[in-house]
Amino acid sequence: MTVPVLPLKQLGKKQRLYLLISLLCIGIILMILSFTPERSNESQTAHEIEQEEATMEERLQDMLEGVLGISNVTVFITLEGSGRNEFEKNKQKSTSQSREQLQEGGMRVTTDEKIDEQLITVREDKGESPVLIEHHYPEIRGVLITANGVEDINSRTWIIEAVSRALDVSTHRISVMPKKREE
Repeated sequence: MTVPVLPLKQLGKKQRLYLLISLLCIGIILMILSFTPERSNESQTAHEIEQEEATMEERLQDMLEGVLGISNVTVFITLEGSGRNEFEKNKQKSTSQSREQLQEGGMRVTTDEKIDEQLITVREDKGESPVLIEHHYPEIRGVLITANGVEDINSRTWIIEAVSRALDVSTHRISVMPKKREE
């Protein structure tokens, strides 16, 4: 079955309007579909941040449960971002210098410096992946700790000092609160 193609001039006003609306809808659908992968990357990054926070909270909770007189510890950590990775790069630097005699009698020296960087990759089963040099952990925005046995100022001071040293966080970003007594 062949569909006849008519020039736009032969279409009526209603048919042109329907055609325009159809093309507009198709364009909007294509735009929405093209943005979908970016959203999944954002949610993946958010998921990675949540995993990092949960791991740090669990490790800190285990550490604080071992402090004398402290029990039933709950830890909440807020991170600034997802951290960053530093990858190995092949760097090539070239410098060129040109000298030019000016009519006024002076000399002009021009130096051009070009730096070319290429990411070094390693072949693996899934394809190629960059060589990781160092992973920089995200900055910690704040730590909230609730526990039994922290009513005493000495216990709070010990916990704040331990958390500050373990996570390299300044003490003003750490809050230690006693838990409600269950009756």
